[in-house]
Amino acid sequence: MESLSHPAVAVPLLALLSLALLTPGTSACNGFRLAVKKADTKCADGSPSVLTMRDFSVMLTPDCKFVPKGCVKANKKFAQAEVSYVIKSSTGVPLAEGTKNACEAMEEASKNRDAIMMMDMFQLPKKCPVEEGEKCADGKTVDISQWKDKLTPGGIKAEVKIKHEGDMVSCLNFEGALKK
Repeated sequence: MESLSHPAVAVPLLALLSLALLTPGTSACNGFRLAVKKADTKCADGSPSVLTMRDFSVMLTPDCKFVPKGCVKANKKFAQAEVSYVIKSSTGVPLAEGTKNACEAMEEASKNRDAIMMMDMFQLPKKCPVEEGEKCADGKTVDISQWKDKLTPGGIKAEVKIKHEGDMVSCLNFEGALKK
C-alpha cells in the first residue's frame, strides 16, 4: 500500500510499530514475542514534552494485526513540528534515522487517498496547527502480514524528538526486544 511509505504516515507508524516492542508478553505474528524495557515521553534535558501518552500500548496479534490502544495528548497547541528520529539495534547499529517536517508531510499526505485513510484510522491530524487535546485509539487494526517474514529477533532502541515553535519540544523514548 502506497500510504504506508508516505512520510506523514510512515514516521508515526514506524514509531507505533516500534512501540509494539514495548508491550510485555504479547505474542506477535510468525511466533515472535515482544518484551518491554522502556517507554516514556521524558526529554533528556528535563523539558516538558508537549505530546504525552496515557495508557498507551500496542498489540501485535498472532495473525499479524497491529492494534494500538490508549491515548496521545497534545498538551499545547502547536503549528510547527520538526521530527528527528534515530532507531538503533540493541548493539547500537542505526536501523533508521532522519528528520522530517511533519507539518509539510501531513499536508502532502492529505492529497493521497490511501494516506488519508491511514491518517483517519489513527486520528492523525492532516495539517498544522495541531490543536490541544487528546486522541484515543479505538481498536482499529492494520494488517502487517506482508512483513511477517522480515521479522528477526533482536533489540531495538528509538529516540524521537520533535521541535515545535518557541522552545516547546516533544520526546518519545523506547526500548524493547523481539524474541522468537
